[in-house]
Amino acid sequence: MIRPVDIIIHQDWDDIRKLYNIASTILANSPKKTLSLNENYYPGLTYDFGDRGQFSLDTDGALSKDWGFLLGDIINSKFPWHQQADQIFSALDLGAINFSIHYTSIARHIDGKDNQQLERCNLNYIIACEDPNAVTISLDANDPNKSYSYPSIPTTAWLLDPDLPHEIHCEGRREILQFRFNKSYQTVSDFLDNYGPIILG
Repeated sequence: MIRPVDIIIHQDWDDIRKLYNIASTILANSPKKTLSLNENYYPGLTYDFGDRGQFSLDTDGALSKDWGFLLGDIINSKFPWHQQADQIFSALDLGAINFSIHYTSIARHIDGKDNQQLERCNLNYIIACEDPNAVTISLDANDPNKSYSYPSIPTTAWLLDPDLPHEIHCEGRREILQFRFNKSYQTVSDFLDNYGPIILG
């Protein structure tokens, strides 16, 4: 349940990196940070920016040491193409866009979800990766001995079913932009087949 996505994103990533670093500093120094105890996801720390979004960090390395996520209006406002993405993906119930950084491999896991989420699918856009051999591996839905994979080549994008066990082998900084849809993998894949190339920005 992996496929390439034909998408081009025009974006000043340094702007997003600066926001990520600011959020990371705030979390490290704020007494308002909270411990995330969601059993279906990674344990770590979260700083809530209210209606502006949140920053989460896996600090104990349960899946990957210092694996962080920034999401919400705090970064959406920095995407000049955000409204365009909302329009293009209007039929796919785009739940969130997050900017994520990790520095080591990510252990096998299934993404966490809230109890109201019946369907979901992730589109992962590779922004940067220091490891030329980095690879994402996902197990087959019907045969756990069979797997699919994709490389972390910058400016490529991939559709992934987050309900299947998956892992990332990577040593070095890796940055991705993730679009989270509240629709099934098949629904999003069919949409991409019919829409054609996507250019944001």
